[in-house]
Amino acid sequence: MTAIILYNIWFVNSCPIKHVVVVNEVEQYQKTLDPELCDSLINKIIELNEKCGIEIEPIDCG
Repeated sequence: MTAIILYNIWFVNSCPIKHVVVVNEVEQYQKTLDPELCDSLINKIIELNEKCGIEIEPIDCG
């Protein structure tokens, strides 16, 4: 049981999964140009870059 919980925590918090989620949200933002989504994405991109060593260019909300 503990192994399943630890696996789920790792899987949900893994960098590849977060990367896919952010890329999908960027694509969604490009379709909608929703300013609230943009603000949220900037924070997610910065966090992903810092925690995972990924270099995603922050999007321009302007």
